[in-house]
Amino acid sequence: MGCTHRKARWGVSVKSSGQLTDGQRKAIAKLADGFQQAIDGLGTYPPTLDLSGLTQYDTSELSSVNLKFNVSGISADFSANNSTRSLSFTGPAGSMNLSVNTSESELLGSGAQRAQAIASYLQQFDNANTEGHGNAEMMAMFKDAFTQLNTEPAGAVDMSSLGLPPMEQSMLSGLDDFNASLTDTPDTLGSTNTFSYQVSQSTTTEGDLQNGTITQTQQSHLQASYQTMVSAAAQDYDDVQIDENASSTVKLATEKGILTKASLSQSSSQSTRNSEFVGGKLVSDVTTPTNTSVSEDLLSLLKPFIDDGQAAKNTGAWQQELSTIHGMILLNASAN
Repeated sequence: MGCTHRKARWGVSVKSSGQLTDGQRKAIAKLADGFQQAIDGLGTYPPTLDLSGLTQYDTSELSSVNLKFNVSGISADFSANNSTRSLSFTGPAGSMNLSVNTSESELLGSGAQRAQAIASYLQQFDNANTEGHGNAEMMAMFKDAFTQLNTEPAGAVDMSSLGLPPMEQSMLSGLDDFNASLTDTPDTLGSTNTFSYQVSQSTTTEGDLQNGTITQTQQSHLQASYQTMVSAAAQDYDDVQIDENASSTVKLATEKGILTKASLSQSSSQSTRNSEFVGGKLVSDVTTPTNTSVSEDLLSLLKPFIDDGQAAKNTGAWQQELSTIHGMILLNASAN
């Protein structure tokens, strides 16, 4: 099926405390292409999200960016400044809201760490959508939005070299804190098929990088219901309801610049209710609960590499172990 286009008219409003510089004029001209890019995607059917021209705006020349779109049942509101990026979207197939806090730059990981974290989350989103029988087009846009809002602007300073040491940084996701939610519009069967998904990361710090603590928690929640038809003519079908939670929490403590504690706690819980109907009548109703949890002393995993000098020499084996630790702490690594 090909894409159709909705025509949208738009304009740019600029607020400035003084006369625009040449650099600002060039940034605005480039931003106009980003607006058109985003609108072209939102104006297609099914709609697509291309915010790259907006998230990559020149932060040294422009303090903030905002896009509002509302055409033929599709509405979107995107905004970005030096502390937050956010997107809300509503269309016939569902709605989503995402916000990213970009003000804690000293906790950002390297480009490789962020790429690893984003890839892990995208896989988790796919898994949730498959498990909950979600709308594929909405999830595709959700994944695009998450990736673009968590991608640093071109030319941005790599803050990982100015913040935490590599060992401590490997124990955090490397991403900014965020909140994201996706809700599909129930299909023509009414409330029979539903899909709701939330995912977030929150980080709290006390003290400073030399003497202090960092606690970072990643969480997800999936609620979904769907039917699997055995025989439409005979009214034989299964009705499935899923309620699933997962969390991953890392706690770090530093004294005089030395990491003294690094713990990982992960847990997941799932309740699956399967109601079997034969001839339209309920013949079986089974709820299956599942709970898992795991705890890890991350510092003890790294101690052998520290003791034999590989950490000080920054060997390949040390780098590989840090990458392994980073993969462990990501929410997708939970025992779901």
